[in-house]
Amino acid sequence: MLLTLVLWIDAQLERYRSAVIRDIDAASSTRFMIPAQFTSNNPSDNYPLLPQQDGKEVCFKFISKKGCPSGDQNVCIFASRAHFYPAAISDQLRNYLRRMFGGVHSNYK
Repeated sequence: MLLTLVLWIDAQLERYRSAVIRDIDAASSTRFMIPAQFTSNNPSDNYPLLPQQDGKEVCFKFISKKGCPSGDQNVCIFASRAHFYPAAISDQLRNYLRRMFGGVHSNYK
C-alpha cells in the first residue's frame, strides 16, 4: 500500500515537473488554464433566461431535490448565485435538474 502511494506521488510530481519544463520552453504558463477546469458557472449558454434576483442567477442545487450544501437557506456558497424559488421553471431546466441533481425541489411537483 505504501509503495502504491509513493508511486502515485512520484507520478504527480513528474506531471508537475513536465508542465514546468513545457512552460519554460514555450515561454507560457499553464497555471492560468487550471481555474477554467473548476468553474462553478451555470450552463447559461443552454439557459439564457435563467431567473435572477438582485442580479444573481438562481442556484440550481437550491431548486433541485439534492439541495444546496451551504446549510443556509438564504445564502449560497457561490457568490454569483442566489437562493430563491422562481415562480416557474422551464421544461428544459426541469430536465437538466433531473439529469444532474436527481430531480426538482418539491415546490415544483
